[in-house]
Amino acid sequence: MNWVLLSIAILTVIIILIIYFYPTLFNKSTAIEFIGPVNLSTATTIFNTESVKSFEQNNYGTLQGFLSIVPLHRTPTAFTCGTTGNPSCDTGRFDNCTCVDTTCSNCTRNGYYPIIQIGDTLSLEILPAPDAGRPGQAMAQLAITTQTNLSPKTIEILNLPPIPTQKWVMISIVKEGRRFSIYYNNALVLSQKTQYYVASSVGKNGIICGNPVFNGSAANFTLTQTAMAGMEIAAAYTKYSDTRGVPYVSMKTDKKLDFTIPSLCPSGGCLQTPTIRPAQPYLEWDTSYA
Repeated sequence: MNWVLLSIAILTVIIILIIYFYPTLFNKSTAIEFIGPVNLSTATTIFNTESVKSFEQNNYGTLQGFLSIVPLHRTPTAFTCGTTGNPSCDTGRFDNCTCVDTTCSNCTRNGYYPIIQIGDTLSLEILPAPDAGRPGQAMAQLAITTQTNLSPKTIEILNLPPIPTQKWVMISIVKEGRRFSIYYNNALVLSQKTQYYVASSVGKNGIICGNPVFNGSAANFTLTQTAMAGMEIAAAYTKYSDTRGVPYVSMKTDKKLDFTIPSLCPSGGCLQTPTIRPAQPYLEWDTSYA
């Protein structure tokens, strides 16, 4: 009898672990993809307004995609800390802000610009100004519009670690009710609950990637109606990128990809100079050296 109870207990533990690490096995998952690539200097709609409603209204959802931000070059502007629209003097970060109207026009965040915008309720924002203290990185935050039935809207700020620049990074935004978990590549960098639930969108925008203040590329976006677990995100990172973390994207170019330096040996006899491949690793090779 004891062996029977022990076997049931072990089986129960195994089932709980499977549900915890692989929740999508037990939930109906609808996934849509946008491969790209897109230019980060242009605001591009990667998913429509119906996708926004799905992300806001469902308790679970995951938005995932690759970003490659080139070196930041925008000249910084000095702001007076602790004043409206500017960061705290103590932390250098933004605090939560209570809206006075439906558009939250009073809750500006000077210096930060959205690089990924989900409707008018959630945005991944980056400080494009250079920072000598963080070379090769961009300060980042997640701004989420939340609300309850008895209160006005609130802009809640989740402070994120800096995002590496000059390299591809897979960003995953996982929503589980009021909890948001953010992954860079296959590493969890933040898991935090908001004070209230995500507010319903009042705009007509879908999910937008890019902003004129940035330069770089984005690719391989996926939107699912489930909260992906860490092991699933790690598997997706391995599946959608090569060993250097570069996403698998086929991008043609109108320019000729190779050229040969003129031979200095008129009679021949010199070794042929190899063709020079482009520096961007995600280009699809269509030369004789593919």
